[in-house]
Amino acid sequence: MKRSKKKTQKIVFTKDGIHFDEVIDNPFDVQTKSKTIKYEKLPRSFPPLLLKSIKPKISDKNVLESLTLIVYKDEKNKKSKIVIKSAKENKNKTFILNGKEYKAKNEYEILKETCEFLIREGKLNANTVPIESGHIRYIVNVKPVHKNDEGFFSPQKLSNGLYMEAHNSYESTIKNSMLLLKKFGYPKDILKIK
Repeated sequence: MKRSKKKTQKIVFTKDGIHFDEVIDNPFDVQTKSKTIKYEKLPRSFPPLLLKSIKPKISDKNVLESLTLIVYKDEKNKKSKIVIKSAKENKNKTFILNGKEYKAKNEYEILKETCEFLIREGKLNANTVPIESGHIRYIVNVKPVHKNDEGFFSPQKLSNGLYMEAHNSYESTIKNSMLLLKKFGYPKDILKIK
């Protein structure tokens, strides 16, 4: 009796793109396909997949370097799927700050432009930082270091030499932008996201 072979796909998320390996679940078979797709070239949709396991790769600095998903192709079960969103689906964010319209390619640019606005206004400088976003993290500091002496995950140097933590969710980016504006006495409606 011939046993059907299951195709398994190994998906690895790296800084360069998503790497796909397709193998047949049989110890005598060899890897059949291997390719890397850069994030900007990702297709808009993926076939339904059944998750078998997740393997994160963490660096010495406790940062996620890659995330490997082992999945089965499962054409019949439409409920078992992983939705992987392409960068193409994330449109530029348009926002208005103090009456001027900006387009942000990356979400952190909203926070960065808020910081730069406060620098131009003479509010954000070495004497007014660090500014906290919580018990441990700083939004802006003289050095790219949080309260617990951990380095910023994604430091962005501002025009006056201060550092901003860019590693935030979209919601945290907006919250931190509003927090900065409030701290320096600006009304919250000075920042509008379209």
